[in-house]
Amino acid sequence: MAIVRVTPTEVDVSCGLFDGRPRHIRIAQERVPVIEIAQIRDELAAYPVALGPRRIFDVRTPDARLRLAYSRRRRRWLLEGLTPPDPLREEPVGHRPVRQSATWMVPPKHSPD
Repeated sequence: MAIVRVTPTEVDVSCGLFDGRPRHIRIAQERVPVIEIAQIRDELAAYPVALGPRRIFDVRTPDARLRLAYSRRRRRWLLEGLTPPDPLREEPVGHRPVRQSATWMVPPKHSPD
């Protein structure tokens, strides 16, 4: 699926100490790990004057792909686009299945009579 553009929203991004790559994104009080950086676009040489120089990161998280932009002039991270989760996929990428308990440990369901 293609990345859908959204209204730029400010997000908090934790970056690696030595390489500056995004490691975690905080969206709506939820900390989401970055699994992979798919693409980096550098707009430091040619950029719109009103926006200033920036870098755009296409990253993959366990639930979706996100497009993040780092504005050097304002020193802010913005979420500019996302791919909604695939409804046909049963489990998100990187998901670890929860270990099911034995059937004898599950209490029986009581039906109201």
